[in-house]
Order: sequence, then structure tokens, then C-alpha cells
Amino acid sequence: YVANVADNTVSVIDGTHCNAQQTAGCGELAPTVPVGNEPFAVAVDRETHTVYVANLGDDTVSVINAKTCSAEQPAGCGHTPPVQAVGGGPGAIGVSNDGNTVYVQNSGSNFTGALVPDGNTVSVIDARVCDGEHPQGCSAVPAPVVAVGGGQVDEPQGLAVDEQTQNVYVADSSDDTLSVIDGKRCRAHHLSGCAQPAPSAQTGAEPNAVAVDPNVHTIYISDSADNAVAVIDDRVC
Repeated sequence: YVANVADNTVSVIDGTHCNAQQTAGCGELAPTVPVGNEPFAVAVDRETHTVYVANLGDDTVSVINAKTCSAEQPAGCGHTPPVQAVGGGPGAIGVSNDGNTVYVQNSGSNFTGALVPDGNTVSVIDARVCDGEHPQGCSAVPAPVVAVGGGQVDEPQGLAVDEQTQNVYVADSSDDTLSVIDGKRCRAHHLSGCAQPAPSAQTGAEPNAVAVDPNVHTIYISDSADNAVAVIDDRVC
């Protein structure tokens, strides 16, 4: 599933026939799903077969049912999926299967450079009631948020979920930090831990992406202004 920011769609690529070993299917035009304005990032919940798409331009997350919209079932991709409202300028997105939660970074700006409300937060979506098969739980009311980063707005940056620890790591470009959300205390059905701003660790200059390898307890942060990658031990952060 690939977000196409210029035409407000998500392409659905058949990985069975378009992969490193089989490239014949890669030349075919992939079917698309209409989503919100300026779709920027995609995350997949493997447990519920749901695709969540952060729509940067209209402060929503589209919720696609992958059981009815997939490479094998492209007929269901023609319908516009339901949306969940989130904070301003949603960019990066991640799913915690253990916590039944979708985390969405709200950057505070969009591609036009316009400032939007609720920047420097992460929205917390309850995946138990808002997924591909249960869209009735998705709401026009913005999901609860936890504060991250500094006081300035960011461009859309990075977010990663550690499935072993349930920690959520958010790259904060405006103040050169990595925010750390405790996913055991701040999750969809346990919001009490979301009330306080997330603690943060110092990184290099202008971090813009983050990834976690839980097998070696390592967080990798791309620091765009330093042309470097910061490496943090997740056992101490």
C-alpha cells in the first residue's frame, strides 16, 4: 500500500507478482483507493487486516479494510474508506498490535506551509473500535493526544513502535530530540498515561525518521542536518 500525495489515493501493489524474484507484475498499473487530502504515510495492522493512512492535508486518518481491498480483492478498492479525525497536519503513523492502538504524529503544518492546530502531538486511536471491519467506531471527533517535542511546529517527521516494549518513538525535528511514549501507560484503552508530555532524548540535528530493531534493542534516527544516523540502546531509553 503506497500513499500518493499528489492525487489523494493509495496504490495497492500485488507483492506476489511484483517482488525481487518476480518482476513481471511490476509493470502493471496498480489499483488505487481514494483517501483523504495529501495522504502522507501508511501503517498496516496485521491482526485486523486494516490499513491506516495519515492524510496530511485534512487532519484525518483513512481506514481501509484490507480484506476487501487488496491485490486479490481489488474490487473493494473503489469505495472511499471511512476516516478518523486526528490533530493538525498528521504525518508519521504506526500501529501497536499488543496495545490495539494506532499512533499518529501531528506535525503542525502541511505541504503548503500553512500552520494547523494541535501540532507537536501524537494522536491515540483505539484500533479495537476503529478498524476496517468496524468503521462505526471511527469518529469526526479528534482522537485523544499526547504532547511531544518542543514548542515549534515541525514538518512531518518519523514515528516507530517497538512491539516488544510497546514504546513509541517520535522524531522531533524542531528541537533535535526523540520523544518516548510509554505505550503500556498511554494507549487507546488506558489514556491516563497520555496526560503528561512524553520525555525525550537528545539526538543529532533535525531528526526526520526513526526505526526500531527490537531483536538487538536498537533505535536508529536519521539526522538530516548532520548527514548521520544516531544509534540509541532501547534498554536505557
